Amino acid sequence: MRLLKDAITARAGGGYLTLQVPDVVVSLGVMPGPQAYEEFPDDWFMRLRNDAPCVGKENGFLYLSRKGWAVNKERVKEAFSRTPYPRGTWEQFEKYAEDHFAKLEAGRQRRLRLLRTKADELEKVVI
Repeated sequence: MRLLKDAITARAGGGYLTLQVPDVVVSLGVMPGPQAYEEFPDDWFMRLRNDAPCVGKENGFLYLSRKGWAVNKERVKEAFSRTPYPRGTWEQFEKYAEDHFAKLEAGRQRRLRLLRTKADELEKVVI
């Protein structure tokens, strides 16, 4: 995935307790040049909608995946520790990340149950 070089740490660098990664460049003037971008592995990210991963043609917001969080945790911590206006402590950030992934797993399981129920109902339809 091609993103701005500091995209992974941008929100933490602003003091936010979030794993969201900005993936849209809004420019009021000069757009960043090609040297401002970097390629990151796709499995470091996931798109989320309503606390569950997007599937099919659904759109959602870009977040670090569990793997992306593990690989980039120290970079995020460094960016978060430099912010002049943190919205919490690093311990709260780590707790947020744990709760975030637990919430995602619960949402994923809920979605799987719903889709299995729909598939079961579709199996009963006689055409």
